[in-house]
Order: sequence, then C-alpha cells, then structure tokens
Amino acid sequence: MQRYQLLCILFVTFLFVTFGSIFYGYDSGCTTSILGYEDFIEYFDLNANTIGAFGSAYYAGGAVGSFLNYYLPDRFGRLRTIQFSCILSLLGSAMQTGATNFPVFVVGRSIGGIACGIVFSVCPTYASEICSPEVRGRVGALYGFNVNFAYMFTEWVGLGFYFLPGNSAWRTLLGIQLVPAAAMLAASFFMPFSPRWLIMKGRDEEALQTLKKLHGTASGNDDFYLKEFHQIKAQYNIEKNEKLGIVAIFKRPSYRKRMYLIMTFAAFGQFTGIIPLQAITIYTTLGFSNVFSLVLTGIWGTLGCISTITAFCVVDKLGRRPLLFIAYGFMIPGGIMLVTL
Repeated sequence: MQRYQLLCILFVTFLFVTFGSIFYGYDSGCTTSILGYEDFIEYFDLNANTIGAFGSAYYAGGAVGSFLNYYLPDRFGRLRTIQFSCILSLLGSAMQTGATNFPVFVVGRSIGGIACGIVFSVCPTYASEICSPEVRGRVGALYGFNVNFAYMFTEWVGLGFYFLPGNSAWRTLLGIQLVPAAAMLAASFFMPFSPRWLIMKGRDEEALQTLKKLHGTASGNDDFYLKEFHQIKAQYNIEKNEKLGIVAIFKRPSYRKRMYLIMTFAAFGQFTGIIPLQAITIYTTLGFSNVFSLVLTGIWGTLGCISTITAFCVVDKLGRRPLLFIAYGFMIPGGIMLVTL
C-alpha cells in the first residue's frame, strides 16, 4: 500500500501537475517563438491580420475549454476529462505540425486551445482531490511554477530551433506539443478516480477503497482515510441539500464578493502584458533582429521563473498582499519604461 501511495504521489506531482502545467505553458508559448521564423511567416504568407487571427483562435478555444469544465469534470469525472483534453491536444498538435495551409493550422490552434483551457483548471483540481492535505499546497505551488518554467523552456528551445534549416524548425517546435499530452494520457491509465467524484456518483465503497490506498498506512490501523471519507461525503451532502451551484454564487453576497475578486485578479493579471511581452513582433518592431528578439523572450521567461521560485520561498513569511505590492513595484516602472521607448 505504501508503494501505491508513493507511485501516486510521483504521478500526481511529476506527470499530472508538472505535465498539466507544461501542457498549457508550452502550447500557449510556442507560437511566440515561431513568429520569429522567416520560413514560417513565408510558408503561410502571414501578415498582421492573419497572425492576430490564429492567436485569437487559440485563446478563443481556451475560453471554450474553460466553459466546458463547468460540465465535463462533474459529469464524466476529472480523470476522463483530462484524458479527453489529451486526445484533443494530440489532434490539434498533429494538425498544426503537419499543416499545409493556413485554415488547417488555425483549426489546429483552436482545438489545442480548447484542450489547454480544459486541462489548465481541471488538472490542479484533480491533483488536490487525491493528494493528502499536507502536500496540497506544495502541489498547487508546483503547478504555478511549472507554467512559468514551460514558458522559459519554450522560449529557449525556440531560440535553438531557429537555426534548423527550412520548415523543420517550426514544425519541430510545434511537434513537441505532442509530448506532454502523450505523457499525461499514458500516465492517466495508472491513476485512480477522484474520491470526491466517486462520492458524487454514489460509488461510496470505491471512494473509500481509493482513499485507503492513497492515504491509509501499511498496517491499516490509521483511520485518517475514514475521517477524510466522511468529511468529503458530509461536505457533498451539504452542497447537494442546499443546491449550491452557479446561481448561489450570484445570490449570496459572500460568494459574489469572492467571485468578483477572483475575476478581477485573473483579468488584471492578463492586462499586465504577460501575453504581448512574449511576442517576438514587439521586439522586431523596435529594430532588434529575430535572434536577439528570441533571446529577449528567453530572458523574460527566465526572470519570470526565478520570480516564481522567490515568491514560493517568501510568500508565507511576507504575506500575500505585501508580495503583490512588491510585484506592482516592478511592473509599474517597467511598463513606463516600455511605453517611453
């Protein structure tokens, strides 16, 4: 039983959390590098409008995937939803890699966006539901770190592939999207269903046995998994009896306040320029060469990764709000410098 627990922790942290975030981070970041490849631009005869079109198609797909998470994880389970997103990603990545015309490429980016929109939120949800309480925070932090790591990795890989001849550069860069999705799909067949989802579906005995395997001890004397089972079941019954759902978010002031805060932070986090600052076209417009522009995006991704590690180390000591104000202290002067260039 202890061996099963160790294997599950390994899969959760390094395959589902790590590959879930790299899945999203690599897919969303790879097109920023290929915009610096002349062969890619010439192959599809791209201009400002068509570049904006396939970028918007990806994020529109991400929005669709996020909305699907309102239904899919509860209806079919967290694990099946992750598997579905992996299959979608494999399809979309294959279309992008082998695209011979622009419409096929855009459709592939749209499908890949749907897959990333699904996995970005369902993966940490699933991980938190099968991890023991004492490691859930670390698993969540690891997920956030790996999104930034994936950005950094993509940008430096994009610089290296720039020197490959012809269309092999951008096709190889896009083809690597297949790796995280394939790894997650293969690992999923060794993972258990979420105990919370099993309880939601009335499969109490299966949920109890899953919790016992995940959080029980080899001796079988520890009753922690029993307490956890009853806690999950009691919480679900409360939610079911009170019919808590999306309507309750708008009806209850406390829920409504949390929703506004979450949406505001998420929206303004994107408004900081995190997406445009990855774009090669910004740096080339300023007069930098394609190679140096790729270097700049690599430096940007590396600094983002370092700041994530720093935040992970000091967040509990400094607190969330002070750390947020420190971030503003870097972003505001940096934004002013960029605007005045």
